[in-house]
Amino acid sequence: MCQKTVFIKLITECKKLVGKYRNKEKYPEYALYDTRFDRMIDELYQIKDAYLSGKLSPDFKALEIANMLDRNDPEEIIQSVFTLNQYYMSNLKKKE
Repeated sequence: MCQKTVFIKLITECKKLVGKYRNKEKYPEYALYDTRFDRMIDELYQIKDAYLSGKLSPDFKALEIANMLDRNDPEEIIQSVFTLNQYYMSNLKKKE
């Protein structure tokens, strides 16, 4: 699978998971994270747009989405964001 497809797939998976936990009826325990989850989804859209337009900086120490995580987030979201960030670090970040 090409690098572009893999990265877009990882972004899409993150968006789905964050969106899933925004459902207040199914996951009322995460309702207080609504605003942060919205920002995370926004950030994922920005990462995707920047990547597709060739403007994703290879100089970031890590993707901003990784800094948005909270220790109380569902493990699925944490793992998905870590996987996305690890892919960026391993495959897209400028090698020093």
